[in-house]
Amino acid sequence: MIATARRAAGLCVLALLVSACASSGSAHHAEPLATTTSTPSATPSATATLGPAACAGVTHTTPIAGVPDECQALWQPLGVTKVPPYGLESKVPPPPQVENRTGGAVTGTEARQWAVAANRANVWFQWAEANGQYRFLNHVVATNLLSPDEARILRAGGRVFQPNCVLFPTRVRLFPIDSTERAYFTARGQYTGDRYVFANTYRPRCAVTYVTAAGKHGTLATLTTTSVAFNVGSLQDGGPLLGHIWFQTAYGSCTDQGRPAAWCSG
Repeated sequence: MIATARRAAGLCVLALLVSACASSGSAHHAEPLATTTSTPSATPSATATLGPAACAGVTHTTPIAGVPDECQALWQPLGVTKVPPYGLESKVPPPPQVENRTGGAVTGTEARQWAVAANRANVWFQWAEANGQYRFLNHVVATNLLSPDEARILRAGGRVFQPNCVLFPTRVRLFPIDSTERAYFTARGQYTGDRYVFANTYRPRCAVTYVTAAGKHGTLATLTTTSVAFNVGSLQDGGPLLGHIWFQTAYGSCTDQGRPAAWCSG
């Protein structure tokens, strides 16, 4: 994630998240998210038959009460109050060619798939924050990666606007994580069992903005220089609605003390 933005999520973010990023300080744990338990209004058999196509008529972000019953039944378990446009999971900016530094432990094809999945996670992250879907975020990123101000605004019903320049990198390198590098994240209060990290480069002159529930506008973070941010995670199957995503569990940047030197050079 990006140092002055979220976690350049690559969802820091993530992104901020991820991040993409959260702020450049130690990780801050956001309030746990509740689980939605509402009963779907559509019959299970109808929903299972239609699948995501039940939402094919949703052309723009719509309050969940305004979409077909079968579509509501699909999205309610994810804790949303709004439903995204149909097919959003396929509208993923292509990542640059991945520079695979895993020594063959990960194939070039896998590395590419992971980079696409990381961008997909940030598509969902970007949509969720811009539409005030705080309870949905834990399906696409570890929410302890959100900055304190970011989490506070979202919990209170505000919205955060993450521009493409802090979410979708211009350079992507993939590294394995060894015990020394894992200790770097542990020292920052981030505990992850994931084995790989993207070291992503982001272009400058980006600002993350927000609007509170009361209508107050402001700037949450600004990225003034080209930055390299770390996105630790793993590939996860988000199901037919979300698609395959890279679920981010830790972040950092090349401005941190104790950062792994190899991730910030070459």
